[in-house]
Order: sequence, then C-alpha cells, then structure tokens
Amino acid sequence: MPTVKGREEVAAFFDTLPVEIENKLLRGAARAGANVIADEAKERTWSDDIRDGLKVRTRAATDKVSGVVTVVGHWPRALATWAEYGTDPHVITTRRGTLAIEDVPIGRSVRHPGARKEPFLRPALDIKLGEAVAAAQAYINARVTSGGIVGADDTGDDEE
Repeated sequence: MPTVKGREEVAAFFDTLPVEIENKLLRGAARAGANVIADEAKERTWSDDIRDGLKVRTRAATDKVSGVVTVVGHWPRALATWAEYGTDPHVITTRRGTLAIEDVPIGRSVRHPGARKEPFLRPALDIKLGEAVAAAQAYINARVTSGGIVGADDTGDDEE
C-alpha cells in the first residue's frame, strides 16, 4: 500500500489560499480597476473639492470583493451629489443674520433656480469600464506565477 507524505502541509496550504487570494490578489485587482474609474471622474468634474474628495477603497464581503469610488468629506460629497444629479429650484433661508453672495448681503432668504446636473461619476464608469476590467486583469496576471501569488497584501484603507 502506498504512503502519502505531506498531506497535512498540502491541506494547510489550501486553507491559506482564500485569505491570500483575497488579500494579495482580489483587493488589489479591485483597487486597480477602481483607480481607472476614479482618474476619469477626476478629469470630468468641474470642482477641485470633488476632485480632492474622490477616494478609492476596497470592500470584502463573504462572497465578493468590490472596488469602491467614493467622495469623502461633507462638503465635497454634497457638491458631488448636486453635480451628479442636479437640484430642483428651492428657497434658501437663514434663521439668523443675512445671506450674502460674494460678500454682498441679499437678505434672509433667496430663491435658488436649481442647478443642472453635470454627471461625472456615472459617465466615468460607462466610458472606462472596459479599461478598468483590463487593469484588474493585468494586476492579477502580474501576481499569479507558477510559484504562487506574489506581492504584498493589499488591505490598506478598506471598508468592511
């Protein structure tokens, strides 16, 4: 009867693969693809605040890893929402003091005509999706070798 040596070592190796694939491969691939989208969104937006607030993160769930392009910071995120979707006409009112536009007092309320939408994030995704997938694939191809998965773990600044 033949004897098999190293069974425990092989089993231990296979147990480490899911974590190694997630940390060294999939998160990095997701980040590489999301960076392509973020770069295009930065080119398409009119606002330095939005541009500076655009960040890429990765998120790992039980069954998938995602690259996330988001806008961080209260003001940049508000601007991004208004730019992406526009606003309806509305009244802006203050309870105290006087509203001013470029240091010119205008009173306690003003009727804002609304803002037209100037999408930057969705068009970036639509235009660069193929390139993002190619960047993710290139990341994977560069790290999967006959000797295993190479490279450092990619788990920085991630969302859970």
